[in-house]
Amino acid sequence: MQTETYRLGDGRYKCKQCKKKFSAQRNKAKISSEKLNNLAELFWQMKTAEQCAKQLEINRKTAQSYYDRLRSIMAKENARTRHQLVSNPQGISSTRGNGKLTIFWSLLLQNQVHVIFPATPLFSLEKNDLPEVQGISEIYTNSPSAKRNVIIEKFYRRTLWARKETEEKQLQEFWRQCKINLMKYRGGCKSRFPLFIEEMAFRFNHHEREDVIRLLQNKLCEFNSVT
Repeated sequence: MQTETYRLGDGRYKCKQCKKKFSAQRNKAKISSEKLNNLAELFWQMKTAEQCAKQLEINRKTAQSYYDRLRSIMAKENARTRHQLVSNPQGISSTRGNGKLTIFWSLLLQNQVHVIFPATPLFSLEKNDLPEVQGISEIYTNSPSAKRNVIIEKFYRRTLWARKETEEKQLQEFWRQCKINLMKYRGGCKSRFPLFIEEMAFRFNHHEREDVIRLLQNKLCEFNSVT
């Protein structure tokens, strides 16, 4: 008895009997350099992986995989810059005894925002111990379930300290943009929340950089050539 299948909109097939989805090709070819370049542009334009897949006519999971890779690239670029800017870039202490549940901290270094998560090694949050830092804000929640389930609507921001009013405003603006952009992912950021926050920091720091798309394209092509 021959099993009946039908083709899905993303190019895969689905078995009518067992409902499993599969690809007709066992080894999927890499996408072209042209599509990689277009993918990086669509990512920078805040298009979702679904929108990207439809426009480039590629599998949604393929688009999502490259999107995840781009976020990893951004996180590495953030870490590299952070190590250049601060003399002790290890991390900051995970508690200040206030009962609040820290999600992450935003540090302003040479007018660039860097994010630090509580799982990192520790050093002081105090202004006198961080001479290179212009200010720190804390993103926190009062709800354990909000932290566990990444409910952004229940995340709040407070400034721990800032050396100037303009620097405090930069930290405020970063979180404002974070909330706006993360909402566009409609909850898709929950499983890899730290990478999405690294993406937001990279976007905030490089939104005026003319060659930023070319940088992402080059990094993505390098990755594609070795996999």
